[in-house]
Amino acid sequence: VFFPMLIGCRAVIASHALHKDPQGFARLVHDEGVTLCRFAPTVLSTFLRADIADRLGSLKAVFASGETLPVATQRLFFEKLPHVLLFGFYGATEAPGVGKHLYDAAQPAVETTQIDVQDFVSLRIAKSKGNDAEPGETGEIWLGGMTIARGYWKNPKETDRKFCKEGSQRWYKTGDLGRIMKDGRVEVLGRSDKTETNINAVRVNLNDVQRTVLDHPGIREAHVDTLQMNKDENPILVCHCISDGLTHLDTKILRRHLRD
Repeated sequence: VFFPMLIGCRAVIASHALHKDPQGFARLVHDEGVTLCRFAPTVLSTFLRADIADRLGSLKAVFASGETLPVATQRLFFEKLPHVLLFGFYGATEAPGVGKHLYDAAQPAVETTQIDVQDFVSLRIAKSKGNDAEPGETGEIWLGGMTIARGYWKNPKETDRKFCKEGSQRWYKTGDLGRIMKDGRVEVLGRSDKTETNINAVRVNLNDVQRTVLDHPGIREAHVDTLQMNKDENPILVCHCISDGLTHLDTKILRRHLRD
């Protein structure tokens, strides 16, 4: 939203329906002369396999963010769109615009997210007790700087858990594991726990899903997990339920409850 406003260019907002319609998206890019666009890596992978590259001639750059960009998707991108720049971005809703990476077709594909940190961002790799990790050591990524959120709306408990202050610097604890590499870039290594996952670059909290399942009358116990069938595709949410023994468990009704 803010990027085109700051630069002075025109923004074209794709309808939600086009997120699952590669052919319709290609028509939009062609008709509007779109030069830059942003994808979640899983959506980018799906679109690249839909044979629409010949209608994306106006594109100059693609931004991929929200998830790790799989090696297979990187290779497919440069095969289909060899003259388009491919950028990877890292950040969070609570601290956007942290770092970026320009992929190079001439270099080996990168299996993890590796970023150059923006000048306006403070980043540290913290060990379990909050001490800074040494270069090369793995720890949790903490973010500070001008883009950090104030906290969670009307949720002081969660704010206190995820944000902290040391001196004049406020930090957001991302829950992501990372390490500082020899060249100064930061390598993002995935989540430090298994309670969150990304689906189409949207962060999904498995505990929230589990609590919603347990809100359904007749469910006594529930456990929510993910199943990763393919690195290039979204994980599948899986829920194991135990009824109270008195209520017939109708999965259609349970799905409707979750959707609502």
